[in-house]
Amino acid sequence: MSTPIVIARNHCANWDGGLCTGIDFRGDGSMFRFRPEGRRCLLSSHERCSYFETAVLPIGANKEWQQKYPREAAQFEEGAHYYRVHFGMPGPAPVGRKCSDCGVQIGPRQRYCAQCRQKHRKATKTASQAKWREKDGTV
Repeated sequence: MSTPIVIARNHCANWDGGLCTGIDFRGDGSMFRFRPEGRRCLLSSHERCSYFETAVLPIGANKEWQQKYPREAAQFEEGAHYYRVHFGMPGPAPVGRKCSDCGVQIGPRQRYCAQCRQKHRKATKTASQAKWREKDGTV
């Protein structure tokens, strides 16, 4: 599995052997420090990094890169998805999760959409009640 650390090691301009150089650029091209140089990468302590979110994650949206390096792009997206979900990045639910039954887009930590979830709960409850009746002997 690809992780945000692997993505940083391979694609972050601030990565320096696990340490962060802490440099970012404004829209006018001027440079500034978003954190002191030489500190451990924020990702290694499971913290969000503004540079990673604005400069590194958008790399995955490059269609030419995805077509030229499909395997690396898939691993990149896996690590980016992990970052979005587990590092608390705000925004819409990550793309790519679909209901196991009908294929509708669903959010994180879900297996089924709302309609299929109700259908499965009803089936589970019916089966549970039938099992209980058999056990009780009052079928």
